[in-house]
Amino acid sequence: MTFKKDDINTIDEAKGYSNYYGGVLKPEEKSIFDGSLLTEVSLIQDTAQLLNNWREAKEKIKKERMGLSSESHNLLASILKEQKAESIPYQVVNNLNDNKPVDKVVNQFEDILFAESDPDFDQKIEEAALKINDLKEKGEAIAIDKEIKKLKKNIMIH
Repeated sequence: MTFKKDDINTIDEAKGYSNYYGGVLKPEEKSIFDGSLLTEVSLIQDTAQLLNNWREAKEKIKKERMGLSSESHNLLASILKEQKAESIPYQVVNNLNDNKPVDKVVNQFEDILFAESDPDFDQKIEEAALKINDLKEKGEAIAIDKEIKKLKKNIMIH
């Protein structure tokens, strides 16, 4: 199933919702809905959405290396919007534990997004590309030599 924040209208629904990314919430994740800041349905829904995005982002980070996929980029943009606004959902989810999990996932995404390539690796790729090109040229030269020999044979036969 897919997460839909509109399916959530109460704190109990948010806690018991089973379509979060990664499944049902852990007890410590459910506890974020216990605070006094979530006084409106929209705040409960937005908090659930941010929590879902954070859970998904934690998993996506494990697969990203340099640069972000469009899906991860959209997740980062969504989370950054809440972070920069210091929204109530951001405050609630980021206080899930002492590690500031939303800030941590943003930093990890930014590290991936702005990662510089390894110069040694880039040099090896460049060297490999040159070798491939040399082999291609040698292969073409061999093919041309074979074609010339073939043509010479045909000329000698006639």
